[in-house]
Amino acid sequence: GGGTGTTGGGTGTTGGGTACVPVVTELLINGNLDNGPGAEWLEYSSKGYEVVVAASGSVAAHSGTYVGLLGGDYNENDELYQTITVPAGTTQLVISGYYLIVTDENATSTIAYDHGSLDVYDTIAAGGGLIESELSLSNVDHVSTWTHFSQTVSVNLSGESVDLTMSSDNDNSQKTWFFFDSLSVKATHCP
Repeated sequence: GGGTGTTGGGTGTTGGGTACVPVVTELLINGNLDNGPGAEWLEYSSKGYEVVVAASGSVAAHSGTYVGLLGGDYNENDELYQTITVPAGTTQLVISGYYLIVTDENATSTIAYDHGSLDVYDTIAAGGGLIESELSLSNVDHVSTWTHFSQTVSVNLSGESVDLTMSSDNDNSQKTWFFFDSLSVKATHCP
């Protein structure tokens, strides 16, 4: 009976016609934020500022005219998020986009005083807990040109509703501005 483990080795190739041809679906609505404030994205600012703003001054939008702007004042906490539903049968989830960071902190500082992040959370209805952090930024990461990021979510979120959330936390001195634009969440799944 030593050879019984090798029988049926070809069963995985039968029924090849039932396998799906995966499709890639964009899950975010208005990923470039150009529908302006109050559209698709929910925003919160501890100082009452709009978080989705028309680009102005020295920072042009990466695409269109609007950007997500978090931070920019002392003792400020901001959030910008959208609830997405991940299709059942999703085998890969990729979050991508662009960020730019302007800071008044010392340009050579290696200490993170102000923080920005992009995370995936349970929806409030599911408890609102952090599922996975995709991008962790601070004043140390300051970059004056739009910088691309792409992160594959390591947790299987197939069939779940989650919040894609950008947030910032500034301390009580030296402001930092965290800009986001051209965001995308692409699910590879069986249609």
